[in-house]
Amino acid sequence: MGKIATILLLISTMAFSATWWVHSANGDDTWPGTSPDSAFATLGAATASMTYGDTCRACGTFNESLVTQRDKHEGCLFTAWPDSSRWTIDGDTVRVCLTIGDYCGLHGEAPVRVREMVAMDGLNQCVLLGIGSSAILTACSLSTDDGGIFLNRAHIIMDSCDVHVGKWGLYLAASIAFVSNSILESDSDYCISGGSDPSILESRRNGYLGYGGIYDYNGIVVSLNEDSFRVSQKAICAYRCSPQNFRMVKCKFIGGQYGLWSSYSDYKASDFIVMNCIFDSIDAAIDMVTERGDLRIANSVISRCNRGIVNVDLITAEGLVIYDCDTDTSGLLSPISYYTFDPLLDSAKVARADSAKLVG
Repeated sequence: MGKIATILLLISTMAFSATWWVHSANGDDTWPGTSPDSAFATLGAATASMTYGDTCRACGTFNESLVTQRDKHEGCLFTAWPDSSRWTIDGDTVRVCLTIGDYCGLHGEAPVRVREMVAMDGLNQCVLLGIGSSAILTACSLSTDDGGIFLNRAHIIMDSCDVHVGKWGLYLAASIAFVSNSILESDSDYCISGGSDPSILESRRNGYLGYGGIYDYNGIVVSLNEDSFRVSQKAICAYRCSPQNFRMVKCKFIGGQYGLWSSYSDYKASDFIVMNCIFDSIDAAIDMVTERGDLRIANSVISRCNRGIVNVDLITAEGLVIYDCDTDTSGLLSPISYYTFDPLLDSAKVARADSAKLVG
């Protein structure tokens, strides 16, 4: 019975959903907005007319905020005109470009979908997801000297997006984020930051650029798959968190001060799981600072780093290759086994690292 009701709901939504047209230059809010020839001039006029599952096609640059509401805009799609690749919201540093209202998409309701949007110069952030809200952003671009996307106990799916910001790109406050095939770049902060409440992040095939990659203050459960980090400071920074899990598979960490870095003064640190990853040309590939973290690393390569693996409480290594690294492993609290392409260099390392042993 439940499946029948769901199917009937989908059919009714498809049958009765409407398309609304908006053109910032050639539209008029006194027109009906139901065709390209009678388009609205503002996004506000379109959202006032829209209901569950409707589509808004936008063209041009809009100097206003796009705001969605609970029990009105669930399942709505905001996208470009068929003959236009993008549409733009300019916050002019005085307004948030896109706000998904509190509880819009709550408890299984369809999320708001936004495609091909350019959001620029928002106030504090370009995009805000309110409490209990959900949204899907596809092929969107964000550019601002401030923050990018702020989630307050919300849920977001991002795919094929470009985020270029001065501060944090994505800020998670007790939220869930699935990010894929995107580029995130921050000039002076981390591309993704976690707030004081635990969150969940799944990242797949993304590029992290600029200052820092991912910052976790109080317990993000992190799953990274095929991501690339080319940042100047810390690629992964886990600071003063309760125990959580970091899982990294087929990731590349190139350049910068640290690949994985964690520091805990109050708790036992995270369990880092690293599989099929590459750490290259980094000052310190893996450093847990206070010796309160566990590391499981397999089938990975650490190369051309000043320090390879240091300050780890418990380490399990299998299929690990270390080469061309001036690595002092004397800070390790448990033995480490690794293969090398440079026996002479490894002999020097083992000589000054009582807990290390050479395999191969």
